[in-house]
Amino acid sequence: MRIKDIAIFNPKGNKPEEYINYIDTSSVEDGKLHEVQTLSREIPSRAQRLIALNDILISSVRPNLRHNYFVNKEIPHGIASTGFIQIRVISSNVNPQFLYYFLTSEQKVLHYQTIAETSQSTFPSFNKDVIEGLDFPNVTLDDQQHIVDILGSIDEKIKNNQEKVDLLLKNLRLQFIVRFTKQELTKSTALSYFITETIGGDWGKETAQGNYSERVVCLRGADIPEIASGKNGDPPTRYILPKNLLTKQLAPWEIIVEISGGSPTQSTGRCALITSEMLSNYSTPIICTNFCRAIRCKNPQFAAYVYSLLIAMYNNNLFFNYENGTTGIKNLDLSSILEKEYVYLPSEDELEFFYRFTSKTYKQIEQHKAENNKLNELKQLYLKKFFG
Repeated sequence: MRIKDIAIFNPKGNKPEEYINYIDTSSVEDGKLHEVQTLSREIPSRAQRLIALNDILISSVRPNLRHNYFVNKEIPHGIASTGFIQIRVISSNVNPQFLYYFLTSEQKVLHYQTIAETSQSTFPSFNKDVIEGLDFPNVTLDDQQHIVDILGSIDEKIKNNQEKVDLLLKNLRLQFIVRFTKQELTKSTALSYFITETIGGDWGKETAQGNYSERVVCLRGADIPEIASGKNGDPPTRYILPKNLLTKQLAPWEIIVEISGGSPTQSTGRCALITSEMLSNYSTPIICTNFCRAIRCKNPQFAAYVYSLLIAMYNNNLFFNYENGTTGIKNLDLSSILEKEYVYLPSEDELEFFYRFTSKTYKQIEQHKAENNKLNELKQLYLKKFFG
């Protein structure tokens, strides 16, 4: 029995007229829903998939990024992007969540990616017939539920840990607001006062060749939201020149800022803090891509403060004022931000307190992240056991 015999693909429906709750491929990741956009105008042309409870959404573009989601709760006026392959189970002998786990197992994702890389489209992609033709496992409904219970309990623990991380980050932002944003600028200075230098990135080569011999992990703009929210991201491995590694290798308490990219509704300037705990997760040195820059502050106390300042500026849409570029790709004028933006100059005691608070927060975040890494490894073992 094939998947096309137990489910329908991209079912048709009438789109709500008043407003929609839109889910794009970037809104989800490996079963987690990060964002729902409520839109009443300027609705994207890709907003076509009318979703229902227990629907399965599999991203057809860059499947290795795992932008997949199982709709486990009602989303009124929910619409998903056509970048998803939408699957709706119609057989009473199939548990929809079991099918989701089956379709998102490591073996299947590798299958999608292999096919996607042969496509002629701009980005690696595959069509729904790839999934339609898959054989459904010969597993009873009771056994399907048993597997869902095991994997679902792991997912719930991962979710709880991430909620703790989100709360820690929220408390850090609140601490910054309470201590610094209501201060009078009688004691103020340019952002550049806190900074030693900014460091460019590199992209190098995909494989070792010639003098490109130093293996590194390269953080991209796309990885920044993941890292900033206490996750791992999916940064690629690259090879760069030895001399570039000496000047571009990232160190604790440096800040990565995205300087190219963005969209009409999202500015450039997303940033992430590099910590020693984060660096310890990788066996190779870390750099950033040349679409980002690293800010090196004069000391960790300054770095903790500057990082939260940049987050606040980004959230307040300030960086839109410092963007340029007419080719469709926006560039952030980071130098102007550092020179022209004047901010409150805290006392040494204020900086020391906030640094210690930030440091403690990120140590706790890394503990939760380490536990989630172990849980994800356990989940992959079960997936391999159940689905090969």
